[in-house]
Amino acid sequence: MSLLLVTGCKGYKKSKDRYFASENRCIELYRKKISLYWNNKPDSAIFYAEKGLNLAKKIKDRSSEAHFQIQIAGINEQYGNLKTAVDYQNHALLLFQVLGDSVSSLNVSSSIGLNKAKLGNLNQGRDLIQNSIRYFERHKDTLNLLGTYVRMGEWEEVKGDTPQAISWYQKAESLQSGNGSSDEFFLLIDKIAQLHSKLKQHQQATLYYQKGIDKSTFKTFTKKNIQFINHAANAMAADGKHEKAVVYHQWALKKATEAGLAEQQVYALIGLAANGDDKKTDLSIGHLKNALSIAHKIGHKQLSAEIYKGLSTVYRQQAKYKEALNMLEMHYKIIDSLKNANITHKINVLQSSYELSKTKLRVEQLELAEQEKIYQRNSLILITVAVLLVLVAFLLYLISIHKLNKKLKASNLLKDKLFSIIGHDLRNHVGGIAGLLAIMENEGLSSQEQVEMIPELRKQADASFDILTQLLQWGQSQIKGIQIEATEFSADQIIAKNTKALDKMLKDKSLSIVENYPKNLKVFGDVNHFDFIIRNLLSNAIKFSYPGKDIEITAIEQKENSEFIFSVKDYGKGISKHQQEQFISTELEVSFGTKGEKGTGIGLTLSKEFVRANRGKMWLESKEETGATFYFSWPARI
Repeated sequence: MSLLLVTGCKGYKKSKDRYFASENRCIELYRKKISLYWNNKPDSAIFYAEKGLNLAKKIKDRSSEAHFQIQIAGINEQYGNLKTAVDYQNHALLLFQVLGDSVSSLNVSSSIGLNKAKLGNLNQGRDLIQNSIRYFERHKDTLNLLGTYVRMGEWEEVKGDTPQAISWYQKAESLQSGNGSSDEFFLLIDKIAQLHSKLKQHQQATLYYQKGIDKSTFKTFTKKNIQFINHAANAMAADGKHEKAVVYHQWALKKATEAGLAEQQVYALIGLAANGDDKKTDLSIGHLKNALSIAHKIGHKQLSAEIYKGLSTVYRQQAKYKEALNMLEMHYKIIDSLKNANITHKINVLQSSYELSKTKLRVEQLELAEQEKIYQRNSLILITVAVLLVLVAFLLYLISIHKLNKKLKASNLLKDKLFSIIGHDLRNHVGGIAGLLAIMENEGLSSQEQVEMIPELRKQADASFDILTQLLQWGQSQIKGIQIEATEFSADQIIAKNTKALDKMLKDKSLSIVENYPKNLKVFGDVNHFDFIIRNLLSNAIKFSYPGKDIEITAIEQKENSEFIFSVKDYGKGISKHQQEQFISTELEVSFGTKGEKGTGIGLTLSKEFVRANRGKMWLESKEETGATFYFSWPARI
């Protein structure tokens, strides 16, 4: 027994040393993963930061724990979650104070100050940053003082004092005098120049851009050099020096072409088109078309959208309104695709984070397998129990993840479609309104022509309002949940109110309402929900009915269930089997009425949720080209 005890202790010490070496390697790996995913996959970056944070806590590595807190704060800052960022920074600050690391404590404190200023607490933010400045000035810590000066400049920007912000940035610039060719220096120069441009001090902005040009002549900074040349040209143009601006854009174009920097070529061509002679609009179009060709080759959609907008402006100057509208349509089309691509990217990032979670579990399994060899020398029973517990936990985890993935996929599909509606349908309507208003304002239309455009404006505005109202109601239900204020109310009065409100739509299509329900029909539930459901079903029935037909509204009491069955029947296009499956699965699909009226499907989704919240059910019956009937049950009494 003594021999076994000694052997076990020695084995434990060796296993402990190997354990901590392995954990330190994991912490270093987590840091590398965070840097890798910081810009493109923030969800994955936070995933690894949280893993690193938990591991650092487990092995009591306070310094690593604090740095992981700072990294999580930085990711939250990047995406505007400032309160969350401050919480993590405060945790890191406490850890650095416990460790006696004054420099790190003051750097974190000044970062907290800047975030507090952005959140509205300017005075507290200023005090925290100035306290750090005083310490670093007293200790002549140039490296940390530079970053704190920059934060003070950012604080002045938050305050709205641009001249004072420039002053602090210039102080930081003076500390860079010995290292005038670095990414940090160029970022600072660009920031100062932009603020001068903001103050319409274009000459000073040009001088700073020229400084950037002079300092970035090394081959390694060729791209930054060309960027400064283009920025300087834009500042000259803003100062009214268009001829000199053209010279600089031509210079940038030549250098970009020689260096093979396609994106910088595009910016130079856009600048040449914008600063050319107004009488030479054909030359401007040539520059923009060359820029568009390059942008297409490199797949830069954002630049392509900007060029299409520029072409629209030039064509409008030439009174080529058809071409101008085509270019504007292409601009909005690309912007819509970018919005949808961004939504898809976010969904992919969420899904990839689940895959990373599974990968981490596999790593943990390998670590457990290594520990099994150690524990077998001490206690076979304990290792068997541990393995069984891990396997059970792993199995339960996989089952849980599978269920969550199914829910997440369904939720993401619904939200993806909603964002598509916001980014495409709503934007198209608003963009159409803006386009029509621009033509009315700038193209010298006669009064008669303007009057003829008003119905189209009204149509676009009504469609935008309808989509926006439904989106807001859906969003409120998702954020706050569906709140019910149940009362007894007269259902027939609600139906009559909505019939009257939709009277114009009915007359436009020569439709008639057939009422098959008793007067003074009392039901129990949320009157606002009932109002929305009736309005939505009636509106849909009108959209999809053929002109001259009837719409039947029926209510039948089911005494055995203490409920009424309401139905809205139309004689129109009907609903295909595919669309009926969409309705059952609560997926959204855009459809069109008998006169081209557009429906997003949000209203029906909300109606189903409202009916369910009021202890009812909703279903439909339909055949194509013969019409559709929507049914829903509603409680008759408490």
